Amino acid sequence: MSPAAKLGQLFSITALRGLIKSLLPAAVVAYVSVGCLRRDWPCSWRPGRSAHAMLGFAGSRVSEVALEIRSRASSLVGSRLLSSSASTFRAN
Repeated sequence: MSPAAKLGQLFSITALRGLIKSLLPAAVVAYVSVGCLRRDWPCSWRPGRSAHAMLGFAGSRVSEVALEIRSRASSLVGSRLLSSSASTFRAN
């Protein structure tokens, strides 16, 4: 294949769709992470806090973000499944 054809594939609709599919989960993770960080910022950086306490606090926040993303993703998938089953029911 010629370099021009490869360049055309790089800027195609398929490539754009793949880029959006990969950026959407990253945006959700960033949104949830920033929300948790904004909420917990005042109590996260206290003077005199030990490194062990800071690691425990950071670990609990990471697990909170992971659980929040998982619950939002499962509710999104559940709503998609409900809408697709409803449209299948209507078609039959």
